[in-house]
Amino acid sequence: GSEMCIRDRPAGMDDGGKIRLAGQGNPGSAGPGDLIVTVRVSAHPWFRKEGSNLFVDVPITPLEAVLGAKVDVPTLTDGTIVMTIPSGTNSGAKLRLRGKGSVDRKTKQQGDQLVVIKIVSPKEIPEDQMALYEQLRELDTSNLRDELWQ
Repeated sequence: GSEMCIRDRPAGMDDGGKIRLAGQGNPGSAGPGDLIVTVRVSAHPWFRKEGSNLFVDVPITPLEAVLGAKVDVPTLTDGTIVMTIPSGTNSGAKLRLRGKGSVDRKTKQQGDQLVVIKIVSPKEIPEDQMALYEQLRELDTSNLRDELWQ
């Protein structure tokens, strides 16, 4: 079939959903028929959808994870917002932004956006910062794996 781009689809319409356009189809003996459009939703470069919830991965540095930080986070509803990452946040943590997801077609309720934290180590660390990390290593007596394989 042919393709066309419809940017304004009904809220909450998922891939494979159908839209009926009454009287827009081929002419028949009783007049023009209906046109049935099957919606194909392209993947977004940042967001993925699960139900009415949106997920976005947000990379933070180990330092931001330990100390906490304020980071820019994209949303579909409000552009970029500043979100507080609590100190001690682990990789994989999901932080919820209520009402920033997509609309559920049946309930008409707005879903949430979940910010999935990904701790990413910098590829290059300046020498002065590396020296500070070395000092931290000397002070750190914890071992997260001590109890795991005992």
